[in-house]
Amino acid sequence: MNPPPHSDIRLHKARIRRELLERRNALSVPERMRRGERIAGHLLEHPRVRSASALLLYLTFRSEVPTEPLIVALAEAGKRLAVPHMTSGERALVAAEYAPGDALETGPYGVSQPVLLRPLPASSLDLVLAPGAVFDRSGSRMGYGKGYYDRYLSDPELRGWVLGLAYEFQVLDHLPAEPHDRPMDALVTEEGWTLRPEP
Repeated sequence: MNPPPHSDIRLHKARIRRELLERRNALSVPERMRRGERIAGHLLEHPRVRSASALLLYLTFRSEVPTEPLIVALAEAGKRLAVPHMTSGERALVAAEYAPGDALETGPYGVSQPVLLRPLPASSLDLVLAPGAVFDRSGSRMGYGKGYYDRYLSDPELRGWVLGLAYEFQVLDHLPAEPHDRPMDALVTEEGWTLRPEP
């Protein structure tokens, strides 16, 4: 059987993204915070996170898994933190060093990012905590359609673990994946960790 045309795959992915984002947006703020606290708890007790020196994670945007309590806890534990700094013209993402309380500005698409850009090289990161619209249990990630994370995660200098943060309902059994997509090494939801199966 021939695979479906690329245009059909893109339409299918767009429908899945829209449906899951609508469901995510329907969560109340207290419910997001409750689930986010459980996700943070699972992360903070894992040896891989406890031993990490430098991490890239995101500043919460809209209905994403909230990271504010996680950022504070990681900073208090002495971790070196970075958050995405994006440039719209190049659609490039840079890991910008960040500490709670640093001045922020509004970047592309309304996402907050540090005013002062202090880049951390991808090679220095032990962990990347990535948001997404949808994931599957083999580690595939579907973002928001702009490609910032896809390009960043394809950097050969990035050798640390890549974790997807999501609510449990955002994790499906299977997603259509593109050949260039880097799979997540693990997913973390309010229900716990899911490691990517060995190939």
